[in-house]
Amino acid sequence: MDKNKDTKSSKDSKSTKKSMGENGKCESKETTEVKRERSVRDSKILKDVKETKSEQRRERGFKSEHESRREHDRDDRNERYSKSDHETRKDREGKCNYQSKSERNSRSELEHRRQRESRSERELRNVKSTRGIRSERDSRDVKRTSGNKTKKEETVDHKILMQDIKELIMRALECELSGHLLEARMLYEESLVKLQICSAKEQNEDILESYKKYLSSYEKHVQRLRDQIEQNLFSCKIIEHIAIPEGSRGRSYEKLIGCYLNEKVSVVHIYEPCLTQSSQLENLINFVEVLVKNCPNLMFLRVITRASPKSSNLQMDVLHDLREELESGNISFNYQFDEQLRKPRVVFNTGVVIRCRRGLHIFKPLTKYYKLGLYDYDFRRCESAEVDIYQGKPFSESISKADRTDLMESLLHA
Repeated sequence: MDKNKDTKSSKDSKSTKKSMGENGKCESKETTEVKRERSVRDSKILKDVKETKSEQRRERGFKSEHESRREHDRDDRNERYSKSDHETRKDREGKCNYQSKSERNSRSELEHRRQRESRSERELRNVKSTRGIRSERDSRDVKRTSGNKTKKEETVDHKILMQDIKELIMRALECELSGHLLEARMLYEESLVKLQICSAKEQNEDILESYKKYLSSYEKHVQRLRDQIEQNLFSCKIIEHIAIPEGSRGRSYEKLIGCYLNEKVSVVHIYEPCLTQSSQLENLINFVEVLVKNCPNLMFLRVITRASPKSSNLQMDVLHDLREELESGNISFNYQFDEQLRKPRVVFNTGVVIRCRRGLHIFKPLTKYYKLGLYDYDFRRCESAEVDIYQGKPFSESISKADRTDLMESLLHA
């Protein structure tokens, strides 16, 4: 039994020794690893310290070099500035001396010149003063003469206007006495406009009062004529409606309205807003030809239109030539411009009124010059249009004796 105990104890001691040996080996391994890590850390720290010290040394050296360079540059600049300041001071002193000398010389020269030129300047001043006095006198005389001329011109213009007004009123009276109310109304309106111009230019109060009296009397009479003409136009009734299809032929002015043109027609007023293009002016001339051909007693013809902004010269030339040609045939032709005119129409003294939206321009313009319809408008192709013909009271009421005497007295005393 004792032997067995001894063997067990020996075995236990051996196992404990083995375990102790293994534990010692593990501890030795752990300590070596820790030492290695510490040594690696220490080496890294030393390297970092060395690098920082070397960088600091480099920075110190760079700063010292940079500061030395700056100091050197400053010294060079100071030397340069000192040299330049010294040179500029010398230059300034030299300039001042030169300027002082030149000023002295110039002063002396100026004094000599003043002494020399004082006499000549006095003489010139005297001459200029005499010339100025003469020029002022001449300018006053010129102003007086120009003022007299303007006054004379104004008086001449005033006299010419008054003569024109008297002529217009006389013609208006003749037209009204003969029963041509349409033309009389237009002539009265023209005389009223010119009377207003004279009254605006006049400065004498007595003459202004007389002008106002004449204007009031003429305005009343013209307003009566306007009301009468408007009543006649308002009372017109349609008697014929003509529809013109697109591209049709055989629709000349003579065929359209020839039955209304006769010996009774003596006054015709054409209200046509569009007379700017050459084709439109050709239509007007053709219409006038038809009127002159078919109305043997035609005495007064008037065109009311709008002024052409682009081809004003062509428009004025054609109207002026028409006036000359018709006056050679004892037909009074007048034209006037109305910028507010919109609706075209033709009014006869017989009470006939022709209205068409296209006005006189119912024909298509020729694309070629040498083509049918150049002279005979029956061969021309037409635009689509509608023509309405109205019949009203004739515009032929004569003036009363009382109105005639009042107007004649006012005309004679004007």
